[in-house]
Amino acid sequence: MTAIPAGTAGLPGKSYEAYPARADRKYIPALDGMRAFSIALVVTSHFWVGGPVPGGFGVTVFFFISGFLITRLLLAEMAETGTVNIASFYVRRFLRLYPALAVLVVVLSALYLALGRGLNPMEVVAALFYFINYYIIVHPPLDLPIRMLWSLAIEEHYYIFFPIFFLLFARSLPRLIGILALAAVAVLVWRLVLVYAIKIDLRPPGPALPYTYYATECRLDGILYGAILAALSQTKSGLNFVRRLLNWPVFCAATLVLLVSMLPRDMAFQESWRYAIQSAMLFPMLACCIFSEQFRILRQILEQPFLVWIGKLSYSIYLWHFGIARVLHKELADLPILAQVAIGLVPILVAASLSYYLIERPVLSLRAKWRS
Repeated sequence: MTAIPAGTAGLPGKSYEAYPARADRKYIPALDGMRAFSIALVVTSHFWVGGPVPGGFGVTVFFFISGFLITRLLLAEMAETGTVNIASFYVRRFLRLYPALAVLVVVLSALYLALGRGLNPMEVVAALFYFINYYIIVHPPLDLPIRMLWSLAIEEHYYIFFPIFFLLFARSLPRLIGILALAAVAVLVWRLVLVYAIKIDLRPPGPALPYTYYATECRLDGILYGAILAALSQTKSGLNFVRRLLNWPVFCAATLVLLVSMLPRDMAFQESWRYAIQSAMLFPMLACCIFSEQFRILRQILEQPFLVWIGKLSYSIYLWHFGIARVLHKELADLPILAQVAIGLVPILVAASLSYYLIERPVLSLRAKWRS
């Protein structure tokens, strides 16, 4: 399994060229289109609590995209420089995520104090130091509307260690791919042990979901599958394997399996097999959309300016939507859910736009200084 030589275009298209398989740092707008659909699922599910909208799947998509994109960028840096600047990675990651997060937590805390509402300092600490997912497990009721930060915590736990791990093994892509695959299997096995052998409580009291939903070691496979796709497409034999997946029958079959995985109401299945099945099906689906000219129609849809814009705002939407959804759901309880969502879009997009344009965008210039 040898790496794709420099200059290889990967999977060239005809009238609409697919993105090259060989890792580079070029922007892929279709990924923002995917983020737009994912954040729409997450936002709607937080209005429609207990409804049919698969918000959890939206999170899985975010995990997969993150694993794919970050690994692809690291592979590109390795190809360009022969190494990975670990310190630079951490600084860029901090500047990308933390300023907007800190503003959210400070604003919510100040608002709650001004209104005379209860405020648990540990919630603030858990949010700012990325352990809110485990805090929720032991302390389900939260004062602040920050429950959604559990998934951000999982990503940050992963990226604390992944750059170091990558630097150790990236010079042998077969070994890197093998370890990532074993790790993904290990995550599934651990969930199976928790659910079927230890028999953890899958219906905890209070406003919580099971340990297997929130815990980092139970949800890493979504990120790992994305990383595997990024690494696999950098080798000749791996790319040949990926190429065999790039057709409509495989895409449709993966979509069908993914949809069927959402049907069972059995909690044991949902908290064990479901995450692995959905992540595995995203593997060929994302590969088709990104690498194959056959799927240019899907790419053109994903790259519509409005969807790309929503994708760019998705992190800020993710941060601000939950509190707005909680307030509006209470104030507009008599209205249909879809009406609540439609009304809520205005304040959510306003808050997200302010966060993106006043906080995230200005920090981009600082991040650029830390590029290798």
